[in-house]
Amino acid sequence: MIRDTGTIRGRRHVGNPSTPSPSQSSCCAAVLLQSFGAFPSTGSNAQVRDFWSPLSSAKARKQVMRARADVEVGLGIVMLAGALCMYCAPITVILFWNVMMMRYMMSSWTQDSFQRIDNFLNPILMKVHHAETAQGLRSARKVDMACAFL
Repeated sequence: MIRDTGTIRGRRHVGNPSTPSPSQSSCCAAVLLQSFGAFPSTGSNAQVRDFWSPLSSAKARKQVMRARADVEVGLGIVMLAGALCMYCAPITVILFWNVMMMRYMMSSWTQDSFQRIDNFLNPILMKVHHAETAQGLRSARKVDMACAFL
């Protein structure tokens, strides 16, 4: 429901009745600041400090940085899959991976994420490569035997 809320600088203004005007907002802020004595008590600051205190240790910061790097790499892979399935624009993927190249050069955490992906995929891909090589050798031997027979 939209209603006419009066004039602003001589023009009729139609607005949402649930959205307060700037003057209403400033009046509410003045009443709140007056009742709390300028700002809320320092108890809220203590709550914020207590909430973030587990991240003050070096171990926790390292875990956060590792998780951030993992999320960035994972997001890049998801974006690449989205571009291949035509769910997102390829230019966004290109720009994101340009940023990731810079991040890789500067961040040891991102390098570690790529290294862990490489360590995970390398044994799997080596098995596939050895299977292909073995099949290739078998088929090559069959061809050699057929040529020798002729």
